[in-house]
Amino acid sequence: MVNWRSYIMTMLYPSLCPGCGSSLLWGETWCNACRRQWGMGRRIQRTSAIPHVDSVYCVASYCGPVGRGLRRLKYRRHLGNQKAWQELLDSFPFIDRLCVYSFVMPIPLVWQRQAERGFNQSEWLFRPWAKRQGICWLDGLQRIRKTQEQYGLKRKARQENLKSAFAMKGSFTKAIYGKKIILVDDIYTTGATMEACASVLKKHGASTVTGLVVASNAP
Repeated sequence: MVNWRSYIMTMLYPSLCPGCGSSLLWGETWCNACRRQWGMGRRIQRTSAIPHVDSVYCVASYCGPVGRGLRRLKYRRHLGNQKAWQELLDSFPFIDRLCVYSFVMPIPLVWQRQAERGFNQSEWLFRPWAKRQGICWLDGLQRIRKTQEQYGLKRKARQENLKSAFAMKGSFTKAIYGKKIILVDDIYTTGATMEACASVLKKHGASTVTGLVVASNAP
């Protein structure tokens, strides 16, 4: 049955494609051109630089519309089309490998950056997804010191930048012992941030830490 109110509102105030900003028809979440450029969900090749991360998956390619959409989301607060991002996350082809995990945990932002931005993009993107998958959301990590932006830094500089930057929130240290954790973020570049968080989780007894990101250009 057609929801006429929704239909009329869409005609008057059309939703915009996250990837290119073009107006969408009623019922669309991405334009067809951008949808065709999502890229395939895949397992990212691990390197010796991320020894505490057991595996990493990405849902889409960062090159193209998904990367543009994530930049609009983070830096221009384009928060109105969450259904589009949930549809993208639901296209992840290896969900059966993650259903046995105990917790989904977001990469935390330093509090000043989160206050400035008004939200943590990892939570905004993945918390509804975790609920649909029936996996418990656990906001158990915190940044304990401010770091500079990772963008533009080389791998070693990224690692130095993140040393001792993360810690467990005290009330959650026992909860993760012996558990499998999905660590989520918006993008994966070198893995330095994910490794810094995973090392803390493993230190407190997590048995497995698997990364899941929206997009990456890593092989």
